[in-house]
Amino acid sequence: MKSIVKLLSKTLLSMLIILISSLTAIILHAVLPAKVDSSLLDGLLVKRYGFPVVATAYFLFLFTHCALVLILNSKKLNRSCLKSEVYFGLSFSLIYMIGMQEIVLGSSPYTQWGAAFIYYQLLMGIGDAIPAILLCFFIGKIFFREQNNEHITTDKESIYTVLPFIMIIGTTRLIMSYGGIIQSNIIDYFIPVVIWGYVLGLVFGIVYLLITKKALYIRRTLFLGIGINWMIFNSFIGLVRKDAMPDALLRSAIDIVSIYFALEMLTVIKRCRLKTYQSF
Repeated sequence: MKSIVKLLSKTLLSMLIILISSLTAIILHAVLPAKVDSSLLDGLLVKRYGFPVVATAYFLFLFTHCALVLILNSKKLNRSCLKSEVYFGLSFSLIYMIGMQEIVLGSSPYTQWGAAFIYYQLLMGIGDAIPAILLCFFIGKIFFREQNNEHITTDKESIYTVLPFIMIIGTTRLIMSYGGIIQSNIIDYFIPVVIWGYVLGLVFGIVYLLITKKALYIRRTLFLGIGINWMIFNSFIGLVRKDAMPDALLRSAIDIVSIYFALEMLTVIKRCRLKTYQSF
């Protein structure tokens, strides 16, 4: 009976934290000097229910998934050094910050890429990142507990770990954008679009390093945790812009597949390095 009450209390408290985090995101986007131009939003749900309702539902869904990722990993984490909830909070916030910088014009008040666009999207990213970090911190305080370090092993990662993510994700984005498979402004802004794709790969490589320091089931956490959350994040534009959802889901799916191949390449590199060490 006591365990049921404890679980119910944790569940209700988690729901409250998710709600507060969502409202915090809404408030931050309202007070930051980077407000959404509602005239650009022509999605069916926005027209039927209004942008505030759609945005609130989106943040509730996004942050609920963040919370579930932490909760499902709560018994499979190493809490040494920096706390696990901080690592997860940084992981989510990093993908939100880089995601906001993707050069897809038409969803912001700016019709050209430049310093004003970067600054505007930076503020938008901050509006998503801060609530995500706070959410992970408080959810972690509720569900995380000390783990025995001997059950979790982590490799000493180096620059070679990040390179497969940079090369595969960046190159795949370049091919898909230039080939017109996903919508982008690569013809008008070739260099910025290409650089952004490779920086996206760098960010996912950094996230992988953060995850390996804490999660026991790395691939599961990376795909079902970070990957699916990335897809939910990108789907926002599909909720508020007409006919934008297929492209948003497609680019997210392409990134998730690219992460898979980056992990496979990383595995091959590790095996080659191991054989090289053994030969000496």
